[in-house]
Amino acid sequence: MLSYLARRLLTGLLVVFGVTVMVFGLTRVAGDPAALMLPPSASAADIAAMRERLGLDDPLPVQYFRFLGSAVRGDFGKSLRHGESALPLLVARLPATFELGMAAVALALVVAIPLGVVAALTRGTVVDVGLLGVAVLGQAVPNFWLAILLINVFSVGLGWFPTAGRTAGLASLVLPAVTTAMYLVGTQLRLVRGTLLEVLNQDYMRTARSKGLGRTTLLIKHGLRNALIPVITIAGVQLGHVLGQAVVIETVFQWPGLGLFTVQAITGRDFPVTQAAVTLMAVFVVGINIIVDALYGLLDPTIRTA
Repeated sequence: MLSYLARRLLTGLLVVFGVTVMVFGLTRVAGDPAALMLPPSASAADIAAMRERLGLDDPLPVQYFRFLGSAVRGDFGKSLRHGESALPLLVARLPATFELGMAAVALALVVAIPLGVVAALTRGTVVDVGLLGVAVLGQAVPNFWLAILLINVFSVGLGWFPTAGRTAGLASLVLPAVTTAMYLVGTQLRLVRGTLLEVLNQDYMRTARSKGLGRTTLLIKHGLRNALIPVITIAGVQLGHVLGQAVVIETVFQWPGLGLFTVQAITGRDFPVTQAAVTLMAVFVVGINIIVDALYGLLDPTIRTA
């Protein structure tokens, strides 16, 4: 197990390293940080002096490894827009993003598990086809379009929820969480249906039926309990997916989390914050995937030797 985790950790570190290379290169292509830090009236000599002070006149490999060495220590530099260290600014916005992500994943599980069970028990019927259609629709609809639709209907039209922000407590969370959860519901519903159908066809389930166990006991105690193992594990992967969606969802709903702050940093060419945000997201996604792989390895020893 330790060897398996070591391999996954090494792979994760390589992924994060690749992300840092990409974000460093893209921010350098986007513009000159020295020119952005100075007023528009700054002369070429002023810009050159600022570049020298920031070390931007060094070769790119030298700049990158200097950036990487500082990033390992948690120092991504100061925000060009706020004048404060980039990492603490991002950490302060993490609770809002995690609140949205956890709410979306929990909502997806609450909706998808019962619907997946119904779809499995009504396999091949109109109900099953309809639920599968809902699942495909949830995965196909663009989240930004759904967000705008929900705002127009439930905020502008009915006035039930605020259009943006996080100031109204739970009411502010409803529309962003529903929008984020729609794609997750589609994935989880199909997974619950598929795994439950597979479990119901196992030999031990047929043996339990032959012993006279009731349908409800058979479904909950033996069927659903085993079918939910991969579902709960995949929910961890989906939490990482939610971090990627946060860039779009938080921007549409002006939710004050990591995604919105990252978009503002990119549009404002705040390179230290952009580099820190993308690296932080990569670390979280890789970390979540390693935890999920570890859970799979504990549940199924054959995965560790694959």
